[in-house]
Amino acid sequence: MNKLCTLFLLAATLWSCSSDDDGAPVSFEAFNLKTYQPSAMNPVFEEFEDGEIVWSFDFANETVKVEVALGASAIRLEPGTYNYSLNDNICNYDDNRYFHVGSDAIGLLIMDDYDSGLITISDGCIDGPVFSFERE
Repeated sequence: MNKLCTLFLLAATLWSCSSDDDGAPVSFEAFNLKTYQPSAMNPVFEEFEDGEIVWSFDFANETVKVEVALGASAIRLEPGTYNYSLNDNICNYDDNRYFHVGSDAIGLLIMDDYDSGLITISDGCIDGPVFSFERE
């Protein structure tokens, strides 16, 4: 009987561990869009309330989920989940790389203030838009 209990316990433990990596939850970090500047040379900013537009990043799997509150208009990406890549560009510096969703080169993903809960996506080096995000 003891051997049977031990065997059952071992089988249950192995079965529960065998799927640890399968279907593991994705770890998204949500960032509220705080300001959007359509052109780096244009001093006009659009400001947003928390929860109005949220881009949630899974940095490990290079996925971004975009959510737009009812009544708000999407900026650059429609609501949905997208794979992204970080690519080389003349605007890159330090560890900051250019953020692409498919063939859309959105801007330089600037992580300099990540520890403070801030990230920026800027195409400002060629007078493009600048997105400023703050962690929820």
